[in-house]
Amino acid sequence: MKLIYHKTDYNSDDISAFDRELTTLASGQNLHLVSPYIGIKYLKRLIKISKTWRLITDIEEWIISHPNKIQRLELCDFISSHFENIRHIPEIHAKVLVTENSAFLGSANFTENGICVRTEMSVSFSEQEKVEELKNWFQSLWRVASSFTKNQLIDFVKRNENINLQPKISKLNAFLPKQKRKWNLAPLDTFFKTEKDYELELIKAIKKSKKDKIWLNKYFDLVKDILSEFNIDVDSPKITMSITQNFKMPISIGQRYVIELERNGNSIGLILPLEFSEVISDFPDARISEGYFYTNKVKQAHWIRFDSETIFSKNQVLLDSWKKAVKHEIDRTMISGFRKSHNPFYYKAVMDLEYRNRILNE
Repeated sequence: MKLIYHKTDYNSDDISAFDRELTTLASGQNLHLVSPYIGIKYLKRLIKISKTWRLITDIEEWIISHPNKIQRLELCDFISSHFENIRHIPEIHAKVLVTENSAFLGSANFTENGICVRTEMSVSFSEQEKVEELKNWFQSLWRVASSFTKNQLIDFVKRNENINLQPKISKLNAFLPKQKRKWNLAPLDTFFKTEKDYELELIKAIKKSKKDKIWLNKYFDLVKDILSEFNIDVDSPKITMSITQNFKMPISIGQRYVIELERNGNSIGLILPLEFSEVISDFPDARISEGYFYTNKVKQAHWIRFDSETIFSKNQVLLDSWKKAVKHEIDRTMISGFRKSHNPFYYKAVMDLEYRNRILNE
């Protein structure tokens, strides 16, 4: 879990910690948003970088929070254009963003003032059990939330056109002089990688791996065999072939790693079924890593590292066990929660031998 807040030290060049976290979580994801107060401009910002989105809000409170008739009618037009994405629940006050694998919640409204100006506190976390619980909560609210028509919205605006938000009159002497502070929004272009970015990322990771061409070809062939066997194409939402910030190259199906090479060593990690324990004594170099692959505190699979020579020897028992564990992950998932990190050139290097040779020769 991570606390999200603005530090008391302020610099006019600082990026909002709230915006940095929200845009990072939203990029390429299916968004589930809950908030009674949300700025259209900020909502569009999140929509722009997301894959899909849905919003649960208090429509009446949302409209009333806009101070004049023109703004309210603009809001009505936006809502009317996105009926399928927005639902109404009276008195809702939570401020939550949930994706497939992460969540953000706290006091901050999803408005530019809430994100960039006010003193707020929120938390961000990726513990899967809690994320799933929040997603289930969102789905339960979505099922009971009200639908509405554009005529109903306009009628509500007309009936409340004389209700305006009055400015606050302060009678308190602030302990510290009030400063005009506004943190900046993070540049969105950091979330839109070009093909050049992805390819450069792959080349750097290959160099950082410190493996020779023969070793890398064996590794890519191993991955190619399993992608081909299960007909996993580059656009499959179930897989993520990513390059991490420290240039590791894990491959995930759903929420779980299925293979990862060791960057500064000679081992490879594999997901394996629990019954592999019955034959693990036949593999003296096997090293089980604890803490992997639990659901509701029940262990579902092993994460085991082997020397690459063992894996490249194509031991049939080992390969069949690995394929069984991978198939289980394919069958149980609809989308990888890490999909926003998928590098299509990693996939291309595995499947396209001509492209692979060019990259490795570089």
